[in-house]
Amino acid sequence: MSSNPSSASSTPSPAAETQSAAAATVLCRTPEDFYAPAARYLARRHFAPFFDEHQTSPLETLHSLRLLNTAESHPLFRAVIEALADRQASACQQSVHNRLTDLLALVKTLGSTVSHRLKQHAPEIISAVDLPKVVTAAGRLPSPVEADFYVYATLTQTLHSCRDRAAKMDLLMGFIERLEDDPSALVYLDTLLADHLALRGVASALWQKTANPNDMLVDIIALYLNNDLASPATTPPSVRRLQTLLRSGPFPQIRDSLITVLQTVLQSSDRLITSVPDDPMGTKLAIAEVMAAADLMSALRLPDGFIGGQATCDILDRRLSLMLSADKLQELLRGRSILEKLRQLFALQQAMAGAAAVKGVDDYLISLLENRDFVGRLCDVIEDSDARLRAFSELQMLVLGSTFPAAIRKRLATMLDRAQHDQLKTTTLFSTLRKDAKPPIAAILRVVDMAGDGVFTHGKCLTEARELIRRHIRHRDFVRKYLAGKDIIRHDSTATAAETPLPPVGERLRELGLRMARAGVEFRDLSGMTLLVVEDEDSARHYIEMVLRDMGIGTVMTAPDGRAALKVFSDFEDGIDLIICDWKMPHMTGIDFLKQVRSVKPKLPFLMVTALATLENVKEAMAHEVTAYIAKPFPPEQLEEKVLLLLNRASPEEVSEELLAAAGGNVPERK
Repeated sequence: MSSNPSSASSTPSPAAETQSAAAATVLCRTPEDFYAPAARYLARRHFAPFFDEHQTSPLETLHSLRLLNTAESHPLFRAVIEALADRQASACQQSVHNRLTDLLALVKTLGSTVSHRLKQHAPEIISAVDLPKVVTAAGRLPSPVEADFYVYATLTQTLHSCRDRAAKMDLLMGFIERLEDDPSALVYLDTLLADHLALRGVASALWQKTANPNDMLVDIIALYLNNDLASPATTPPSVRRLQTLLRSGPFPQIRDSLITVLQTVLQSSDRLITSVPDDPMGTKLAIAEVMAAADLMSALRLPDGFIGGQATCDILDRRLSLMLSADKLQELLRGRSILEKLRQLFALQQAMAGAAAVKGVDDYLISLLENRDFVGRLCDVIEDSDARLRAFSELQMLVLGSTFPAAIRKRLATMLDRAQHDQLKTTTLFSTLRKDAKPPIAAILRVVDMAGDGVFTHGKCLTEARELIRRHIRHRDFVRKYLAGKDIIRHDSTATAAETPLPPVGERLRELGLRMARAGVEFRDLSGMTLLVVEDEDSARHYIEMVLRDMGIGTVMTAPDGRAALKVFSDFEDGIDLIICDWKMPHMTGIDFLKQVRSVKPKLPFLMVTALATLENVKEAMAHEVTAYIAKPFPPEQLEEKVLLLLNRASPEEVSEELLAAAGGNVPERK
């Protein structure tokens, strides 16, 4: 296989392969096969001591006769070749002995090939400005294989002048910085720098042996994704230089090497976190290690998988599963309250991806939540009743947002709803609203705000809260008290200061609408309402219009009599939410207009204004399905109350009973 950089980019990166897969699939049959990315990956893995001793890389070695001869005489060489022969014998349908003989012969052939090519085109030490000329000259050679060899051999000869790998990487990055506008040269530099970066120990040298491997891993992820470094001020200059380089072009080989470095660090036995501030006894170190690994799992997760593929996930999963057995978790969370433990475990669960680590967290979570002493333990650490309710709701939301299977989520969520419902029985929160037909407005609004804040668990508790809210907000007693401002107690900074003036009614109604919306209770937005006012007296019509606009009604249309109102109604019938109409008017009475409206809109709220609120008048209006009436003269508060009730009205039967009772009539019994 050619070492041609252009073909190398289409070859699966070694970082994306598992080690066992690479060992099984790399079968060197010709000298060119030693240059393949997967073959170089195996060389880095099994022959690392040689590369460390000579401060070189596989690609350099393959382009230097001196290094090849030195490698053959290394004590590890024979053992590595024998191990490869043992692995590859069955795939080649050979005996181990025959495969070993073939591999040794192939290495000799490789040496001869390298020697021949170096004699044909002797490489020289060059500067960055000379590299484009070398690439151009290589392009005139008979084959791409020879062209690639000549360029890499020239770069290898140049790197021989460096004292160590750090100096070699510095030189290669300098070449890239000088030649960032020459794609043909950059392809070779990308591959050669990547070959060095993936070597054991190079990353530690770049990061200058940072205290926590976790810091290095966070930086590697940022480099790979082209994100900002977490702590650029304290990150070594060499890493910041690498970041600048990666942002100047694609460099696929270097990015693949970052994956190799990342997986190598994750596979090491070193702690990710070596110390925790303000933890002299090291008691927080174990949980910090777990959380660091969990955070890495989240950072490595992409929309379509993981950085480095399933191999990365499996490496982290193995690492985490060793730390997340039931005994280890119990030890990690020792000294924390039941609520703190559950929060920590749900955070871990969200960060997990591997099956083994997830199972360990899931099993421990379920054991805590379904323990028969769970509710008692939770109540023991939370004395305040409201805080207890919030704790049950918080845990239910954590369950519903968890990675548990749907059936387990449903079971645990129902259990927490039932537990909160039992807690509610020990408070007066719901009982006051259940028993009292006219409870204090503060009690109603407290339930409204708690529902809006997500205090109640989904299920029986939230359903009952909303039903109680709906029952009372449609009652005129609630509306009257709210409009009177009895829910708002405002004081200056001094305790003895008098109450400040209430906000305008429209502002308070908008606020109430927002509170109801947060609680999930239907409440009409007055700013989006359209009302039609029909009144023949100019002063009365303007007065009603003023009150409505002060309430925050979005659109108020007016008409001076029934005939004009009928024209407006015909044009806007689908957009009108409420009609306020005087009874006695010229041209067409309010009753006649009501008949016309009911023929088209049987359910449209219709408020009749009259100076004679007698029982007979009310019954006549009810016969034509008037929704409500208001007697002249009326204060603004009374009109506001009526309008608010009608726009958020209860059933027509309840409105009719209220009409008759207010007019002095008998209310029929319900069957």
